[in-house]
Amino acid sequence: MGVNRATDLSPELKGVEKQGRRTISASITARADFVARSLRNLGVDDTHVDAAVQKVFLLALREELGLAAIDDEASLFRAAARVAAQARRRWPRRASTTVSHRSRLDAVLDSFPEDLREVFVLCEIEQRDTAWAATALGHHTAWARTRLRRAHRAYCAKLGVDAETRRSECLAQTLDGDAALVLEAGRGVTASSRAKERSLHAVDAVTSTSLLGRATLLLSTVSLAVFLALALALAGGAYLLLRALR
Repeated sequence: MGVNRATDLSPELKGVEKQGRRTISASITARADFVARSLRNLGVDDTHVDAAVQKVFLLALREELGLAAIDDEASLFRAAARVAAQARRRWPRRASTTVSHRSRLDAVLDSFPEDLREVFVLCEIEQRDTAWAATALGHHTAWARTRLRRAHRAYCAKLGVDAETRRSECLAQTLDGDAALVLEAGRGVTASSRAKERSLHAVDAVTSTSLLGRATLLLSTVSLAVFLALALALAGGAYLLLRALR
């Protein structure tokens, strides 16, 4: 017969499970927009972003740092890059029939090699420095700086901007007009409430059993320690009593 989780858990285990769910929910709520933005700017079509968000959280959970990974943006970006690569092959994005800042950004990003695209998304759209981006992508800072400079030149060429006058590491701070609005379009992506809810349910399904298992082990260990302490105390009392009776 199966266990009825609602009625068969001890109050201590219910408390651990509830706390675990609150932590997971807070992490997903805080990071879901970053994940959705990363996926969209790495080439996932709008219609598949919701499903991809859930996959990113699950992939990070299983292959990175466990529960810590769903609150770590570097781990989440690495997972997003893998999910996005799969999505681009499976669901190639349809060319936009209208010209907008978003469609122009898509065209620019789609023209980049993968390494330039990842560094550009992190440094220019997410506004992280090259040291952070290099660490997240598993490379040295010099590697990220070189690729960011190449991406800057390519972006400026596509948008008709003079790259020679824009040598700042943060290109966004030097742009204006259409070039700035096109870049800003990459920051306007948010995760839907449905994506957050589905991600929470998926992660909760994977983690709830392990959370309860660890909690049960912890409580068992504590109970054993208490039992041993009581046994030692009783043995000590009995020894003292026997000595007093002699």
